[in-house]
Amino acid sequence: MISFIDRKPLIHPSLFIKKKTLPPRMIVSWAEGFKKVLEEFEAEKIISRQGYDIWLLEDVSFAIIPIGAPFAAMFMEEMKERGVEEFLFIGSCGSLVDPGTAIIVPDRALRDEGTSYHYIASKEEFITVQGCEEISTVLDELSVPYVKGSTWTTDAVYRETEEAAAEAREKGCICVDMECSAIMAVAQYAKIKVRQLFFTADRLKDKWNEGRLFSMKKSAYYNYLKLALFLIKKNA
Repeated sequence: MISFIDRKPLIHPSLFIKKKTLPPRMIVSWAEGFKKVLEEFEAEKIISRQGYDIWLLEDVSFAIIPIGAPFAAMFMEEMKERGVEEFLFIGSCGSLVDPGTAIIVPDRALRDEGTSYHYIASKEEFITVQGCEEISTVLDELSVPYVKGSTWTTDAVYRETEEAAAEAREKGCICVDMECSAIMAVAQYAKIKVRQLFFTADRLKDKWNEGRLFSMKKSAYYNYLKLALFLIKKNA
């Protein structure tokens, strides 16, 4: 594998982003369902680019981006150049265990994606997720039920095999996502403050079950966005 660590990039966002135009705090999601509730938050769309849109919610920006670690990494670097200093990522994940709470606070991420290896030199299989204690403390104060545990970050949703899911469970993972470990690697590399929060959607216990992946209610999106806004402002 080619080594990218401690080497100057040929392309950097500063080459084409010249102004810091965004507020320092940003919420990011991959869940298109949040678009259903943005009007209720009086959100104003301020940026529309190929692949993503950004709205302003009071003094916090909110973005919906495509799924996957590579885009998340690129987006973080570009948004830092636009003035963002702190990210809160919130989106769905697949449950690897029996159905339970809808909210998961990841504390470690199993690095089964390629992007993180371009950003940090560590060969450790897991990467620690920063900010999980902060989020857990606030959720406890609000009496919001949640589970804290490890996530399995993979690049290939259609290669989430029965054997791979079982191995991830053996390693202690309770859910699967496609960005978490890469987000943390970029955060370490670029010295960005990041927190992450999941809500469960589909399930991969014994066999795949769509759960509420395609049927999550509008009220749930409203509550999750309201919670995300509270969390990112609480720890300002």
